[in-house]
Amino acid sequence: MKRVLWLLFVLLVGCKVTPKCPVTLAPAEYPLTIMSYNIHVGKGMDSRVSLERIANEIKKTSCDLAGVQEVDRFTRRSPVDQPAILAKLMGYNVAYSKNLDYQGGEYGIAILSSLPIVEKRSLHYSVMGQKEPRGALAVRVRPPASEKPLWFVTTHLSTDDSGAEQLQQVKELLEWLRRLGKGTVIITGDFNQTPDSAAICLLRSEFVDLFIDSGEGNGATFDALKPKVRIDYLFVRKMDFARLLSIRIPETDASDHRPVVARVLLKK
Repeated sequence: MKRVLWLLFVLLVGCKVTPKCPVTLAPAEYPLTIMSYNIHVGKGMDSRVSLERIANEIKKTSCDLAGVQEVDRFTRRSPVDQPAILAKLMGYNVAYSKNLDYQGGEYGIAILSSLPIVEKRSLHYSVMGQKEPRGALAVRVRPPASEKPLWFVTTHLSTDDSGAEQLQQVKELLEWLRRLGKGTVIITGDFNQTPDSAAICLLRSEFVDLFIDSGEGNGATFDALKPKVRIDYLFVRKMDFARLLSIRIPETDASDHRPVVARVLLKK
């Protein structure tokens, strides 16, 4: 009997200290890997434009959904359909939203998805003063492990030094999200604001900031060579969030930003 008890003790302790013990999923939870990446129109820190390099950086994370900012379509500096090329290189579905006309083409944001995209919606923020137009893009997908739809959103906020414009844009974003309809909500993007800003604090009133939830590091993403500031974020609405499994900021110089990648458990 003592031998049996000893073996049970060893097994229990061994599982506790072994990092590769499997994650136990509750019946009402499912995993998803998400990403945010400002790709700087494919221009790396070496000044070379390579969409193949960007596609490889995204694909090797095995993400289900990626929010991508600073994307060109048929501009003079990049006379191709960047979102379509990225989708083809990766074998993903894509949705794109123009923020402004630029150099004879378009400049905006995109979402790359390994899941079928059921619906797409765009938001254009109010323009304050002479600032550059910015916006948000949302797609609705059906996760294979849940009957509840999922709204995946990406955005690129302004660069107003005072933070007033970004705060106004977040207010407009939250109001728009409330009208999207039922479903889980995830927000990704380049917010051009640090974690202590009014805009980010407002978002945290309704959403979980995944990097803060991890409790590790400072989450800096810019610039790519020696990141010092955190301006790229992943948020999950509090009512939809179950657990964070992992989060990381891969080292890469394919853009002037580093991406943020997380694997989360969502409530069904």
